[in-house]
Amino acid sequence: MKLVYRITLSLAIPLVLTLGLWGWLSYRTMSDRIHKDTDMILKEYSDDIIARKLSGAELPDLFNGAYNTYYIREVTEEYAQSVPLVSYGEAEAYLKSQEDFASSRIRRQIFKDNEGSIYEITVSLPTFEQETLVEHVLWWTGILFVVLLIALLLIGIIVVDFNLRPFRALMKWMDDYTPGNPSRNV
Repeated sequence: MKLVYRITLSLAIPLVLTLGLWGWLSYRTMSDRIHKDTDMILKEYSDDIIARKLSGAELPDLFNGAYNTYYIREVTEEYAQSVPLVSYGEAEAYLKSQEDFASSRIRRQIFKDNEGSIYEITVSLPTFEQETLVEHVLWWTGILFVVLLIALLLIGIIVVDFNLRPFRALMKWMDDYTPGNPSRNV
């Protein structure tokens, strides 16, 4: 095996590990950012509905056409104390526009009105668009990983091969050298 390929193979393992770690961290960061943005949208949506409910203003339609849905139900004091004040999760939510259930990110929050009644609001946002976005991010991260790995290995071969020219000339000179014979200039 040529020395240039041995050196390049020894570079391949750290490159694969480094680029793999970078790709995984990029994917996780993007995925977490998407979920945080979704949670922020859900928080703003539920805060708006709670503010309307507490002020006596008209509540928005349960199905607003943008796939957001919400449900408000009165709960007991025992139930309110047994669950977290605010929680996020994944669940199936009904989409009226599609007349079907879809995987959704949900936010539940317990609140009291002015008369002391306790309610739980559940707001949901379908995640099918987010899942598609995360799949695209994963796909393009994988493509970028392969392209970068191939490019770096090719660059490594070219650089190492170029820098080994003096060494190869020296090795050729040593192969051609015969003790006792005059040496030729290289």
